[in-house]
Amino acid sequence: MNYTNVFPEWMTNSEVYYYLLTNLSGEYLYTNDWFKFRFAKTHAALLYQSALHFIHPGDRSAYLTALEECIASSKPIHLQFRKHSNDPEINEWTEWEFSAWKNEEGMYAGVLQIGHDVVEAAKSNDPNLKIVTENLFRSTFEHAAAGIAHFYPDGKWLRYNQQFQELLGYSKEELENLTSDDLTHPKDRNTNNSSFSELIKGTIDKYSIEKRLLTKGGTYVWVIEHISAIYDGNGNIDYIVKVVQDLSAIKNAEQQFIESEEKFKKTFYSNPAFMILSEQKSGTIVEANLAWTEIFGYSLEETVGRNSIELGILELESRAQLVEILEKEKRIKNFEINIKNKNGVIKTLLSSAEIFPYKGETYVLITGIDVSERRKLEEDLIIEKQRLSDILEGTNVGIWEWNISTGEVFLDERWANMLGYRLSELGNTNLDTLAKFTLEEDLSRIGEIMKQHLRGETPYYEAEFRMKHRFGHTIWVLDRAKVTKWSNDKEPLFMHGTRQDISERKRHEASLIKNEIRLKTILATIIDALLIIDQNGIIQKCNLATEKTFGYTESELIGQNVKILMPEPDHSQHDQYLQKYHTTGIKKIIGYGRQIIGRRKNGDNFPAELSVTEWEFSGEKYFTGTIRDISNKIKVEEQLKQSQKLEALGQIAGGIAHDFNNILAIVSGNLELIQRKIIDSGQQFTKQIGSALKAVDRGSQLTQKLLAFARKQPVVPTSVEINQVIANMQEILERVIGKHIQIQFKFYDKPLYLFLDKNDMENSILNLAINARDAMENAGSLIITIDRVQKNILPELQNSPNLQENYAEISVIDTGKGIPPHILEKIYEPFFTTKAVGQGTGLGLSMIYTFVKHFKGHIKVYSEVNIGTSFKLYFPLMEENSETENPIAEQNTNQSSNDKYSERVLLVDDEEGIIDIAETLLVDLGFTVTTAVSADDALKLLDNKGSFDLLISDIMMPGEIDGLALAEIVKKDYPNMKIILTSGFPGDLRKREYSDLKEFHFLSKPYKAKELEETIQKALGRKHEF
Repeated sequence: MNYTNVFPEWMTNSEVYYYLLTNLSGEYLYTNDWFKFRFAKTHAALLYQSALHFIHPGDRSAYLTALEECIASSKPIHLQFRKHSNDPEINEWTEWEFSAWKNEEGMYAGVLQIGHDVVEAAKSNDPNLKIVTENLFRSTFEHAAAGIAHFYPDGKWLRYNQQFQELLGYSKEELENLTSDDLTHPKDRNTNNSSFSELIKGTIDKYSIEKRLLTKGGTYVWVIEHISAIYDGNGNIDYIVKVVQDLSAIKNAEQQFIESEEKFKKTFYSNPAFMILSEQKSGTIVEANLAWTEIFGYSLEETVGRNSIELGILELESRAQLVEILEKEKRIKNFEINIKNKNGVIKTLLSSAEIFPYKGETYVLITGIDVSERRKLEEDLIIEKQRLSDILEGTNVGIWEWNISTGEVFLDERWANMLGYRLSELGNTNLDTLAKFTLEEDLSRIGEIMKQHLRGETPYYEAEFRMKHRFGHTIWVLDRAKVTKWSNDKEPLFMHGTRQDISERKRHEASLIKNEIRLKTILATIIDALLIIDQNGIIQKCNLATEKTFGYTESELIGQNVKILMPEPDHSQHDQYLQKYHTTGIKKIIGYGRQIIGRRKNGDNFPAELSVTEWEFSGEKYFTGTIRDISNKIKVEEQLKQSQKLEALGQIAGGIAHDFNNILAIVSGNLELIQRKIIDSGQQFTKQIGSALKAVDRGSQLTQKLLAFARKQPVVPTSVEINQVIANMQEILERVIGKHIQIQFKFYDKPLYLFLDKNDMENSILNLAINARDAMENAGSLIITIDRVQKNILPELQNSPNLQENYAEISVIDTGKGIPPHILEKIYEPFFTTKAVGQGTGLGLSMIYTFVKHFKGHIKVYSEVNIGTSFKLYFPLMEENSETENPIAEQNTNQSSNDKYSERVLLVDDEEGIIDIAETLLVDLGFTVTTAVSADDALKLLDNKGSFDLLISDIMMPGEIDGLALAEIVKKDYPNMKIILTSGFPGDLRKREYSDLKEFHFLSKPYKAKELEETIQKALGRKHEF
């Protein structure tokens, strides 16, 4: 045998440790090179030599004792002995660990011995010896396969090697904070501390202990620790050496051995087959199980220590024949033998026997079962089989029989033909034969059904499954069977069954299932409710949309009369209508359809469109009806009508505002021109003209409100100071709210600038105030507050990417009747209103919501019934250095000098009166003015005269090109030309992106000379100079 594989390679090449293998007699089988070098120089000099030759005579007895203990206990043995030397003054001590070794057959065949030199430097004054010892120590310490640690008596570490760290998993830094005692498992500390105390007292100088060490991972590892004390020159303990060997593998093996032994005992004693263990030579029984006592009638006490002849089980001749065969074959399987039990009853046993060695002796293990009853049943089975065969001769059903006690299966020719075979081709049949032809996917299911019947849980066994045909395809079969014979202990003994080919039936079932799945898929994807009813009006089927439409589950509807889904009078008349149709055949709905009223489970009625078709199946009439809920359709149609009315009214109001603004522009312009002339001539009509101009302003404000109603004013976002905006609304809000409601304003003490459309802001506050007024009816309080808040007031939006740091909070609070929770969630829906017909459009809050979101704001509402409602609007504040609204103080236009401007202006408007006024104002400011009455005329002037410095154009003009389109052309073709757009009614601008208008400067009609000049300065990029 090659023994080089017994030790790892690094052990073989070690120059610190001795490694050798001896047989059980202590003769060398293999050693490493270091042992040869130190003890015998060559392997040949060692082979099969007794180890005693190399051991000091005084230590040989201890060596032999250690070998015997190692083999007997299977545990490592530690000892020290001296090497043999011709010089009696030389004592070279070595330290060893012995471990029992098993050969490839698993038998103990030798002892592994691992050792190293021990030089007691502490007892010597030879400095050279100390140096040798230190070098040897270092080499041993660093290269040792075991974990080694040195620590002081107080448990603090002196040093430890890498193997010690790796065993426990701690880093050096972690070990520094732990003591030797900390690493010991709590349950082992008492034993460990007891031995350690003896070591510290000096009672012992070393000891070994098996214990558990705690690892970093929170688990523990079994080890054997060899502990020895190292003394200083004064005889005091200098430090303590701990050599740690991992016993995990040994402990696992011990546990496995214990578990294996326990399993063997359980298997042996509880095995349903009888088992006896006897000595081969004498036949004396040394062990027997419970099944033996049941079959043979002898107790275990009566059995153990006697042989079969003494018990009267076998005749001498029968036993001699059995022993002769067993000694020759070593093993006999499934032989039948007749024995006589304690009561003299002859039994037939099916047995097996085998010879095996154990601890130097040879034993015979005999196992078997009582088949006496089986043999009788087999005789009965032959008779029964013939009878069944005669009955089934003329059928196409295969039969099978299962002898449960033996596992034998008997099949007939028809069974084999089903799979394309002749019975003779199948050979001997058993359960494996059945499993071989059955699809693997079906085996576990069939097995469970079979077990249920064998346990008596079902009256018979029945299963459908697939089998593999000889020609590669599968067939479906139906198995039916029943246990036909039970033992006295209610154990199943025989089972008889039939097998029928049902492949054709399965194909039809699969087709039906496929069609059913297809139908379910279609029904599930139809968005309309679909019902199938029979000729009596009873619901047979419905889809998922039916459940959603009517609120019933499918189980609640199936079997009910369809009239459950109808309100009166249809509910009462439906059966009569159906009977009349069956009698007369006159169709009123079938094939035509109509609008009906449906009734939900909660009692709500709803409009619906119904269509019905008729069909027949197996001579029975059925009807399929589809119902479409048209509630939303009707609602949308009503909303469309309302929207169209509002649109028409808006167009009328917008048209009036447009014409009125143009008139006001002419009046305002002429008044300003007259005012200039009067001031220059010194005449005293300034007060009257000022009053007339104020009247024009009021007319202008009136048209703005008219445009606001028509929702036609342009979206012009600018920087506004919100305190000022709300303050300017006080008068109009007080008039709208009425004197019976108290209104309070609470402003923020510093300006708050927002970037939004001022008109939309005013309309939103006005709308909220009107809603509050209506909610308070006769009396109450309306509070409007403005505050500065931070983003944390909106916790639900903390993860929003558009959340700003600071916000202005505008609160509109009333003490009205409040909004119920079920209505609160709908208030922002277009056209939703709780007001009576003609008192509200349902668009107010929807437009407020859109306005707030458009300018990156947020809206929150809190309401309690009979307490009141609070709407809070949040808008992001502009940065501190942003451009703010700072109106220029009104000054007389005569402060402008004629030489102030010199640019060329192209003035475009379809109103001659406005052109005359605007031209006069521009000329007074020093501009060179060219006029045009349409966009087409303006483009012709540009083609003929080239670019101008500034274009001032009305938006609403006749022709295909309006002012905004003209501005876009000029911007593209004349990029250096500045553009100002004006309008008293911007038409459909709100339908466009307001960014289109934002690209240009805008001036609302009617405008004053000052406003015109300010807008021109912005367009030309000049600073205000007045």
